[in-house]
Amino acid sequence: MNIKDKLNSLNIVPNKALGQNFLVDESAIESIISVSDVGGYGVLEIGAGLGALTSELIKPAQKVIAVEIDKNMLDVLNTLKVESEHGEKLSLIHDDILKVDFDYIIKELTFGYTQQFKVVGNLPYYITTPICQKLIKHHAHISQLTLMMQTEAATRVSAKPNSAQYGVLSIASQYIYDIESVLDLSPQSFYPQPDVHSTVITMKKHDYDPEIADRLIKITGICFAMRRKTIQNNLLASGLDRVKASELLENANIPPNARAEALKIEDYIRLVKAWK
Repeated sequence: MNIKDKLNSLNIVPNKALGQNFLVDESAIESIISVSDVGGYGVLEIGAGLGALTSELIKPAQKVIAVEIDKNMLDVLNTLKVESEHGEKLSLIHDDILKVDFDYIIKELTFGYTQQFKVVGNLPYYITTPICQKLIKHHAHISQLTLMMQTEAATRVSAKPNSAQYGVLSIASQYIYDIESVLDLSPQSFYPQPDVHSTVITMKKHDYDPEIADRLIKITGICFAMRRKTIQNNLLASGLDRVKASELLENANIPPNARAEALKIEDYIRLVKAWK
């Protein structure tokens, strides 16, 4: 039974408000499972939908927590939990991923397994950036992310300086993770078909300083608060006095008239280290 027939049989209409577009490309599902490499790990799945990925993730994973906001989808996932021979490894949370208790997820997915877990998700187009920002804040516990998102959003994650897409998410993501685009998907890979193309990316943790990462997220947030203003003006707007802001930029070897999007990651790392 294909996705469209399954939805019809369940009397479920895809919810446009929730950005529901179900992946129907079987080869893409296989590729995502392969690159997610979840064997032996706890896994957080975001937007489980009808369970196309879920049913495959629970086979190699130690445990899967699937977060799904749509009650209709949760009923389908509960059936999967009952009927699958691996169903005991699946836990379901009916909630908005932006509101879910992450401390609970961390506790459930790290205790008794590895000290870190992995994330797999088909991210709703309209809240991709807030979800990524939330995940990045919990970098200490997440060793790898495999995320399907709008291609434009994927470009934002790996963006370079002096581009419109470059920002806090780009800098933090690249400081913590190696980012790779592994699969491009046309609208025909989904039902219903979206108006945009999608990309699957992997983000694999490399060597980095967790303390610097936490401060980097905070400080770049200040620097990008008003993109059109200079770094110095953004520092002043954050509450620093002019003398302190000038000294900070001088110690980090950053021109006061520089703008946030012009600075490289190494520039921000110097700024973080100078900002005691």
